[in-house]
Amino acid sequence: MYPESLGPMIFTFTGAGNVSQGAQGVFKELPHEYVSPLDLQNVVETGDCHKVYATVVDKADHLYRLAGGDYDDEEFEKFPDRYDSIFADKIAPYTTCLVNGVFWAPNTPRLLSIAQSSSLHPVHMDTSVLKLQGVPALPQRLLAVADISCDLHGSLEFMSTVTTIDNPFTMYNVHTDSTSHDISGNGILLMSIDNLPAQLPREATDYFGNRLFPFISEMVCTLTIFVSLKKVPYV
Repeated sequence: MYPESLGPMIFTFTGAGNVSQGAQGVFKELPHEYVSPLDLQNVVETGDCHKVYATVVDKADHLYRLAGGDYDDEEFEKFPDRYDSIFADKIAPYTTCLVNGVFWAPNTPRLLSIAQSSSLHPVHMDTSVLKLQGVPALPQRLLAVADISCDLHGSLEFMSTVTTIDNPFTMYNVHTDSTSHDISGNGILLMSIDNLPAQLPREATDYFGNRLFPFISEMVCTLTIFVSLKKVPYV
C-alpha cells in the first residue's frame, strides 16, 4: 500500500557476512523476492508493488579489473588499486534502500562517492502517478541508507555522522553535501548507529557464548600455565 511513485521497492544488501545475514533475517519477515543484481532494471520497469525485492551484492558483483579480465578475490585482497566499482552506475540507480554491511579499507574502491551520490536520478519513473493526491515527488530512487558497517567517509563517502539509538536518523542533501537532523524534505534518509548489535543483547550474548564455549577448557589451561610461569622467579 505504499505510494506508486516509489515503484517496486528494492532493498540492496552489500556483503555476505554476519552483518548482512542478520539484516536479511529481519527483511525476510516481509513478503519478498530475491533477484540478481543484473535484473534490477527489469524489476524497476516491470516489478510487482505488492511485495518488496532484495538483491545481495558481493564484491564480484560490482568490482571489475581496470586492465580487463575477470574479478579475482585473491588479487583484489593484495592489489585493490587494480579494481574499480560499477555500483554507482549499475546498482545504486535502481535501489530504494541500501543496507550496507561491507568492511571498507582506505585503499579500496567506494560503493558511492559524494559526486556519484549527487548524480542519482529517477529511473523510468511514471510521472503520471505524481498527479495523484498524497503521492510525493521524489528526487531519486535511493531513499534510505542503513550503514550498519558505520565507516565514516568510507565505502559511502557521504556518511559523515554516527547516529544513536535515541536519534537514529539524519537526512543527507545530495546537492549541498550536508546532513541535517531534520528528516523532513527531500534527501536520503541515513542511519549509521555504530553500536547497533547491542540492541539485541540476548541474541548477541547467546551467539558469542556458543562460539566461545568450545574453547573455554583450552583457554583455562593456557591461562593456568601463564599464571604458573609468572610465579616462577627468573634465573
